[in-house]
Amino acid sequence: MSKHTRFLLVAPARSGSTVLRTTLNGHPEIVCHGEVLGRNRILGLVRGPETPGGEALYKMREESVCGFLESQIFSPRPGVSASGFKALYYHFGELQFAEAIDELASSVDMKVVFLWRTDLVKRALSEIQHRMTAASKEAPVAPEVARIAQDCRNQLTCFSWLQALFSGHSCIKFSYEELVSDQKAVLNEICGFLGVEKDRIMLSEKPRGSGVTETAPSRGIVQRLRDLAGVKGLPSEPGRSPYPLVSNAASLLKADALREYRDVLPWKQG
Repeated sequence: MSKHTRFLLVAPARSGSTVLRTTLNGHPEIVCHGEVLGRNRILGLVRGPETPGGEALYKMREESVCGFLESQIFSPRPGVSASGFKALYYHFGELQFAEAIDELASSVDMKVVFLWRTDLVKRALSEIQHRMTAASKEAPVAPEVARIAQDCRNQLTCFSWLQALFSGHSCIKFSYEELVSDQKAVLNEICGFLGVEKDRIMLSEKPRGSGVTETAPSRGIVQRLRDLAGVKGLPSEPGRSPYPLVSNAASLLKADALREYRDVLPWKQG
């Protein structure tokens, strides 16, 4: 019997994690479930022939989160060599799942795939607009620079903490930007890490930049963020929106307000 790999896909929101998850599910040897530790939802469960109905699943998770993960998420399926699920940063702070998080952190045989978004400003703008869209607000509201800066700090802090939490595990780390620019290499690296055959998957759809559309009410923040980052006259690719306002987190970290976080970046920035 071949070895079965259990894994986590850990990522912040608005980082291309859904595209990556659905792409991994295109591999015949991989099952990657979605956000099964959502507070009031089980999102993106890949159903099998024995998967219970919705109410039964919620009841099962309520009675024992660890039992739910073991039986519905990590249980081997015919022909599948790697099983896992996607967890967003905030899922690790849900008290109702504390026992399961502790179990995941102590299971050092479990592999962890970290997906990071290098451009923190672009990620923040994307999430802000996504939240406004979800709230059905017709008129976009320009976010304050302080809110963007705080979001960047939060991202760095969360990622640093999660790396420490899973420091005893076998981990792989790559960025959204790397996935977009060299998808074949990144996907093959993930496949090798999970112990499945390479060259079997490609992105199901090409991620479209930040998903942020520049609108008149949001243009006011453009110059303010450029000033904060100390970056002026950034060139943009032909036919592309001027987002992001800085090319990566290192540019934003030129600001005094974020200077203290420079040393906790997951990768050295140019």
